[in-house]
Amino acid sequence: MHAVGEVLGQSVPDIIAALRAGNADDSPAFEMVGWRGALSTARTWTRADLATAVRRAAGVICQHTQPGDRVVVALPPGLDFVAMFLGCLGSRRIAVPAQTPATTRARDFLQRIVAATDARLVLTDSSAPTPHAPEAELRTPAPTEDAYIQFTSGSTRAPRGAVITHGALASNLAAIGDAWRLGREDHGVFWLPPFHDMGLVGALLTPIAFGFPATLMHPAAFLRRPARWLELISARRATFSGAPNFAFDLCVDRIDDVARARLDLSSWRVAVNGAEPVSAATLQRFAAAFAPCGFPAGALAPGYGLAESVLFVTAQRPDHARTLTPDGAVSCGAPGVGLTVRIVDEARGVALPDGETGAIWVAGPSLARGYWAAPEETAAMFGAQLPEEPHLFLRTGDLGFLRGGELHVCGRLKDVIVRAGRKVHAADIEHAIGRRVGAIGSRRTAVFACAAPDATERLVVVHEIPSGIDEDATRIAIAEALGADFDLVADVIVCAPRGAVRVTTSGKVARAATRDAYLAGALAPHAPRVP
Repeated sequence: MHAVGEVLGQSVPDIIAALRAGNADDSPAFEMVGWRGALSTARTWTRADLATAVRRAAGVICQHTQPGDRVVVALPPGLDFVAMFLGCLGSRRIAVPAQTPATTRARDFLQRIVAATDARLVLTDSSAPTPHAPEAELRTPAPTEDAYIQFTSGSTRAPRGAVITHGALASNLAAIGDAWRLGREDHGVFWLPPFHDMGLVGALLTPIAFGFPATLMHPAAFLRRPARWLELISARRATFSGAPNFAFDLCVDRIDDVARARLDLSSWRVAVNGAEPVSAATLQRFAAAFAPCGFPAGALAPGYGLAESVLFVTAQRPDHARTLTPDGAVSCGAPGVGLTVRIVDEARGVALPDGETGAIWVAGPSLARGYWAAPEETAAMFGAQLPEEPHLFLRTGDLGFLRGGELHVCGRLKDVIVRAGRKVHAADIEHAIGRRVGAIGSRRTAVFACAAPDATERLVVVHEIPSGIDEDATRIAIAEALGADFDLVADVIVCAPRGAVRVTTSGKVARAATRDAYLAGALAPHAPRVP
């Protein structure tokens, strides 16, 4: 096992040091598998190959930009994305990871990012460095310099660009390595999109920083056949992997007994569940379904984080004894090294004691320096203060509580629905509907409140159903679930086709966007409207 400082470099707090300080040898770095089978390797890079590719990428970038310029990296998932992103960091350009413009929505979003950051260069599928590209010397940026701009997923509002410094990145990587005791003997397997914080930091930068190899696959390959993910973990004897909550549900629902019989998951030491609210039912279902495959239930590591803190805030350690609160809330573990979490009553501006629910505030060196070109929003979100606390806090916009020093996340502040004086979280309602009516991984549900013409608040449920399913029976089942679990009555229940519920780039339900589409009449041809 290697100490964090030994891997990242004692005097250079950035991951470029790992490629410059004697670590660029012939040990394996990345393997990218193909689409047709879980084990069909498309490309492999040693750490020396990676260092060469990064220097060539930096050479291409330096031909068109100056230090400090924004460079949008919109390459497809794969090794060229890794090289170009690190080429930006190593040439003191500010990288802006983005989804490749393969769809109209992705192209529109890319144009917004380019305009918002005043980017000087956009790297797309045809931008990959060739073997004849000139190499540039990698330079060491200062910890205070901007490394990249991570656009948030926009689950409750328009995406914003969190500016991540090299120092914040190094601090968060150190917290990740400490929490999960990562070292050169580990092996990662990932399918996560590289433009999202969990894919970028967790799947790409963490293996580089701690010197262990990672096997990568395209996100679409996982979605088409989830068994590929677990087959790769089994075949590569992987120890470290993770995904959002829905992916674990998808594996349980879509991997049959024949495929499970071929899996050996006994090597999986850290199975991170993050990027969206963690469901206790999901953890229990996955552990039970794959126990016959040797999967150790203690490997499940629920975590909490957000782009404004690079990636990581809290997480369960491997083999930690998991406990559920009486209401079924999942512990997402204790804060990482250097990070402070407080639960706050924002109306009174005071921290709350253990067990009381309030707003989640975070402080520490991992925080972004703010939002790009948004000083007022930066001050509002990153400038929170508490009495007798010396540091500024980030208002995360999430609700939760601490118990025994461990964070339990309840949902988004903006997704709290108030009915008859009671507060109910939209995610809890969605999960209840999923349990009773259909798996959320394949039939998404969005619950939100919106104003009726008389200015009163109405509760709306949008539930996706396949063609041929009885809509009336589905509405009755949803109504029964709301009544039995929450003593609630929905004002409107919309049965809509697949794709009606909007999602973020990380797969989270985008309730605000779904509400906007509903109010605009864009969900279903004959959807009922708010009375």
